[in-house]
Amino acid sequence: MSSPYEQAGIRQIFFNTSIDTGKYEPEGIYLSPPFIGNARIIQRWGDNPDHYAKVTYHGVPLKGYIGVGFELKAGAKIIAPSDGRVVEISYDFGGLGKYIKLEHWWGESIYANLRTTLVETGQRVARNHVIATVAPFGSSSHGRLHFGLRIKPYDRLDGWGGFTNPLPFLYMDVLRFIENRDALGQIQADSANPMPLFIEDLTMRRP
Repeated sequence: MSSPYEQAGIRQIFFNTSIDTGKYEPEGIYLSPPFIGNARIIQRWGDNPDHYAKVTYHGVPLKGYIGVGFELKAGAKIIAPSDGRVVEISYDFGGLGKYIKLEHWWGESIYANLRTTLVETGQRVARNHVIATVAPFGSSSHGRLHFGLRIKPYDRLDGWGGFTNPLPFLYMDVLRFIENRDALGQIQADSANPMPLFIEDLTMRRP
């Protein structure tokens, strides 16, 4: 008998197997999810290439979505997935909205579409430290967290803004992917639209 999620068209992915030695630990990168509890992935790395090809990142057209979009309840707590230091808290008028950037030994992480920030620039944070809350998406009771990673060495002019797919570095109990948006109701379907990145101008500074 199929589960309620399968009946609704949602595929559940479980990551309960042991971590491959060397791939994540002790030399690799092993990240906790950037939020408390479960979330629905509404946009995956590289999704909607035609949409994102219309905008540029540091002057270079994008090849697709440059992170992972998680749907959470508005106001949900965002946490640091790894020890790091807050290097930037700002607002991107190009579509990301309020964001935080953390610096880590392996690179940097970005959290965007935030409602409130709970840390200060220069502050050191430990894994699972609460750093922000997620903003509502439009008039919805849900929010969408944009989560991006840059792994050293990276190239901001590579068509991905120097970002890499976060999913291989995350260890999560459950990831739920939208397979059938209509079965999930209007709010969820609306929130699955591509992130509204805007065309760059001379006054814009992409994070």
